[in-house]
Amino acid sequence: MNAGLTQTDKGLVAWASGAMAFSTTSEPCLFIVEVPGMPAFSVGPTPADQSAFDRHVAGLPSLEDLVARWRTRNPKFDGLLQAAREKQYREMLAEVEAGRMSRIRAERLRLRWTQAQLADVAGLKQANVSRLEKPSARLSIRTAKRLAEALKMPDYRELLPK
Repeated sequence: MNAGLTQTDKGLVAWASGAMAFSTTSEPCLFIVEVPGMPAFSVGPTPADQSAFDRHVAGLPSLEDLVARWRTRNPKFDGLLQAAREKQYREMLAEVEAGRMSRIRAERLRLRWTQAQLADVAGLKQANVSRLEKPSARLSIRTAKRLAEALKMPDYRELLPK
């Protein structure tokens, strides 16, 4: 099972793959999957009545609340979370080396930023960040320097295609 936390424009989102759950009702469900020391969840399925879904989601605890609960239950939580994030980053760098992911995307995800957040910090449009995150995208040195500075990277050349 893989799991992680990602910062999105909607807030902090936990994800898990390899988990399986289902509901026999049409109401949305909160699936909580325990992954060594960290919570992960997803909400689904979304009913045709969006307002019912919105009411249901409004009653759910926030991810921040779930994380706070895990911190009180497991004093090693922060260390486990950091280790999971470092492992995820190493896996992303392997994807970069294999040509399946751009370094820009890997670094953005390391910071848990959305494309819009990176675009704002780098002075670009979100659509350009999306285009530049494709492994085959061409990148000017000027843009690479802007992105490297925004991503807190010491050498812009690490963003250039090999």
